[in-house]
Parts: sequence; C-alpha cells; structure tokens
Amino acid sequence: MLLNFKFIRDFFQSLKAEGSFARNITLTFSGNTIAVFIGFLFTPFITRVYSPEAYGIFALYVSVVQSISLVATFQLTRAFVLPQNETEFEDLFTCTWLTACFISLATALVLFLFHIPIFIYFNVSLPELFQWWPAIPIAVFLYAVNDILKSRNVRRKTFSRNAVNQIFSSTSARATTLVYGVITNGHAPGLILGDLLTKVLEVFLLAGKGLLLELKAIFTVRSRKLLQIISTYKDYPLYVLPGVWIFMFTYQLPVYVATLYFDTAQAGQYSLANSLLNLPLNLLAGSISPVFLQKIAETYKSDPVEVPRIVRQLSNRLFIVGLLPLAIIVVFGDLIFAALLGNQWVEAGIFAGYMGIYSIFQVVNLPLASLYRIYSIERLGLLINILSFVLGLVAVSLGVWKNNFELGIQLFSVTIAASTLLSTFILLKKSGLNGFKMIMMWLLLLFAVLGLLFGFRLLIEWLV
Repeated sequence: MLLNFKFIRDFFQSLKAEGSFARNITLTFSGNTIAVFIGFLFTPFITRVYSPEAYGIFALYVSVVQSISLVATFQLTRAFVLPQNETEFEDLFTCTWLTACFISLATALVLFLFHIPIFIYFNVSLPELFQWWPAIPIAVFLYAVNDILKSRNVRRKTFSRNAVNQIFSSTSARATTLVYGVITNGHAPGLILGDLLTKVLEVFLLAGKGLLLELKAIFTVRSRKLLQIISTYKDYPLYVLPGVWIFMFTYQLPVYVATLYFDTAQAGQYSLANSLLNLPLNLLAGSISPVFLQKIAETYKSDPVEVPRIVRQLSNRLFIVGLLPLAIIVVFGDLIFAALLGNQWVEAGIFAGYMGIYSIFQVVNLPLASLYRIYSIERLGLLINILSFVLGLVAVSLGVWKNNFELGIQLFSVTIAASTLLSTFILLKKSGLNGFKMIMMWLLLLFAVLGLLFGFRLLIEWLV
C-alpha cells in the first residue's frame, strides 16, 4: 500500500516538472480526450444531415489531400527531434517549409489544368465539387504546415500548445460542418469547409509568437545549406516518405476502390467507420506517439539500457487500455452505429467491426513505429509497408472480382492485422524484448475478451 502511495505521489510530483514525460503525456492525452469527446458528441447530428454519398465525396477529397501533403514535407518533419543543435534544426525547419510551398504550388498548377478529367475519372459529381477544386492545393499546404508546426512543438516540448489546438479546432470544425450542412441540405462541400477551417485555426493555434522570426530564415537561406540538409537527412525523402505514403495509401485503398468500382455511398460508409475508429486511436496512439518519440530519442542517446523497459511497459499498457473499447466495436459495431447515427449507417458499423481487429494492434504499433527512426531501420519499415500494401491490394481486388465490397473489407482487415503484428514483432525484438511471447499473450487475451462479448451478444439476442 505504501508503495502505491509513493507511486501516486511521485507521479503528481512529476506532473509539476516542466517537460517531464508524465506531464507531456497528461497534456497530450487530455487534449485528445476532449477533442475525441467533442467529435463523438457532434457525429450523431452530422450523420443525420449528410448522406453516405456526401461522405464518400469528402473521403476522396481527404485521401487526395493527405497523399499529396505527405509528399509536401518530404517527411523531414519526422527528423525534427534529431538535430543536436538549434542551428541545424532551423536549417531543417526552413528546408521543410520550402518543400511544402513548392509541392502546394505544383498541385495548384496541375489541378488548374486537369481538374475536370480527374473528377470524371473518379466518378465524382461535378456540380458538387467543380467550384471547390482550389480547396485541394490550399488544404495540401495547410496540412503540411500543421505537420511542420506540430513537429516543431514536439521538439521544443510545448505539448500544451498542441493540446489546446486539438480542442478548439475540433469544436470549430464540427460546428461549421453541421451549420453548413443544415443550411445546404447536406451538400458535400460543407464537410470540406469544416476541414479547411480546422486547418486554418490549427496554424494560428500551433504557431506561437516566434513563428514570424523563424520564417524570415526562408528568405535568407543559402542553397548550399539546403543541399547539405537534404544530404544529411536523405533517408527521409528516400525511405521514410515512401514508407509513410504507402502506409497511408494502403488504408485509403477501400475509398478508391469503392469510388471507382462500386459507388460513393460505399466509400462514405467505409470512411465514416474509419473516422470513428480513429477517435480511440487518436486518443491512445495519437496522444502517446509524439511524446514517446521525444522521450525514446532522448533515452536512446543518454541511457539506452532503459529503452526495453520503456517499450515493454508502454506496449502492454496501450494494449490493455485499447482492448475493451475496440473489442466492443468489433462485436456490437452494427448495433452501436444504428442506434447512435441512424439506420442508414448500419453498414458502416459492420465495416467498423471488421476493421476493429487490426485497430486493436495499431494502438500499440503506431507509437512503436518511432523506433524505426531511432534504430535507423527505415528501409525495413518501408519493406513492411510495401508488403502491407500488396496484401491489402490483393484483398480489395478479390472484393472487386466477387463484386462484394464487404468481402473486400473483411479480407483487407485480416491482411492489415497480420502486417501490423509483423511490424510490432520486429520492433519489440529490435528493442531486446521477446516479441513472440508478448504478442501471443495479447492474442490469448483478445480471443478471451471477444469470446465473452460474442457470448453476451448471443444471450441478448436469445432473450430478445
């Protein structure tokens, strides 16, 4: 008992220490918790205003913007915690801003010339989006800038700024989306407008007072410095960028497949299921990932013997915390979506049930993915992402072949779960842990919980 009180006392004392691991975790978790609650609170109203077709169009828009914005930073933002001195970091920061500006302008030029044939190819209703194509390059730039500023704040341990940003941007986006949807009877651009407003607010909230001074360096930087930075961090555009891009594109495959071979309503069902599953993922993995990256990078340099202990504790705790809520979605997803969002979203609940399986393991794997950078094994991470993409593509292609989108999602979920476990195993082993033993324990616990929940559902259905 005394040990427990000592642990609680030490924890609260560490909360008072500026820049401590416990304080940073608490700040990011609190911000994400409030943002997730706000998002969940608005969702039942938004889904009754917007149709699955509108969500499908919005899902395609987000997929395109996210894909291009990843390229815009060359993923140099992931290296922000690595420079040993501020001069090198400022050069890296400046270089990333320049790449974001260049890619955003190039996107605007391409869409100016070819937006009509692009929309036709993806079977998007032109009246819905014809006047909104300029939003895409603007969103690409805003997404990239948000990534730059969040990564800068992680390096400087200003996690409170990121936490406040999560809360205010989530509230404003949901409110704008809902009001616009009510006024326009649920037109897809309302979702786009809410997304744009979110990113604009995030830029102002994340920037801080010193941003203007930092941006002056963009106009004074020498080309020799840029070449030196690109040479020093060349692994990020060469290996990290393709890996991250393939990873993200893999999860967007169902959106593109549904749009091209089925209809935008199916894409909307998948997109909503994915976005709601991302709420607990963002709460858990999203809260931990930036703080874990900063902590593990610092520990690996100063006290590498401590790395296995930190990784083991974090992995086990994340799995336990994420297991029950995601397992409930796996078993009761269709009932939950129908009750909270309306009967038109039952299919999204079914999809969420399949996707919940791999989401349970992603809660652990997403923060651990930082270890690819720490151990300088980005190439291995790229190979795993390529494998995941190939398996996912085969899965959704079988769904197209059988003309059954639900079958494609089932197979897709199985392949993603397998590749996620493979990635987790490799990272645990690289950290000096018995990855096989840990994963087997997780699987046994998962099967036990799912068995109990399925039994409970069968009992309810029998009684009703």
